[in-house]
Amino acid sequence: MTLPPYSTRPTLRVDLAQVKANYEALKALTPRAKVAASVKADAYGLGVEAVGRALYGTGCRIFFVATAGEGKMLRDAIGPNGAIYVLNGPAPRDKGTLLGAKLKPVISSMDQARYWAEVSREVNDPPYTAIHIDTGMNRLGLSELEVKALAHEKDLFRAIKPDWVMSHLACSSITDHPMNAQQLVSFKRLAAALPETPLSLANTAGIYLGKNYHFQMVRPGIGLYGGKATDRPD
Repeated sequence: MTLPPYSTRPTLRVDLAQVKANYEALKALTPRAKVAASVKADAYGLGVEAVGRALYGTGCRIFFVATAGEGKMLRDAIGPNGAIYVLNGPAPRDKGTLLGAKLKPVISSMDQARYWAEVSREVNDPPYTAIHIDTGMNRLGLSELEVKALAHEKDLFRAIKPDWVMSHLACSSITDHPMNAQQLVSFKRLAAALPETPLSLANTAGIYLGKNYHFQMVRPGIGLYGGKATDRPD
């Protein structure tokens, strides 16, 4: 059988200039907040290394990935500067990668908090962390009882050195969904139990919900790549 002189595999061409333009457009909507970039799942399948370099080149300095392995790839791509947070959090198998690539684990349970406190006491200058509170997404995050426990264990809170407290909106793509307001109230109430730390709640769709959702940092994902994130993008 004679093979065709061309590949039959599909080809995806990514316009990195447009990715950068999307970042700038979202940044213009949130002038008082830092704009991080969610580049998990290999930058939504577009390539975390190329996308990460492009976003870094346009001024992005905070990134969120899913796994430590992704974080290591991104670190190699953008260099030693820039904060890279790992949403899956710390685990013993990833200890070397987290420390070696200076990745910041996102703490989503008291078990993770206690583990990372142990690691932090073993090394000099351990990476800071972010604390993830579950306000209704029911995917990752400390429960209300765990937030109260962490607030009570002040030595543990100091040991994990959080520089952000965050949560994730479940229904923000539907602007008038009642869950949005419920999560906003829950986030403010639970975050208030922790020592004063900058806050982050909004994904791409959350940005369009207005400045009450922006806090000190927003974390767009799908909107960076041209995907539809909200029913009211005006």
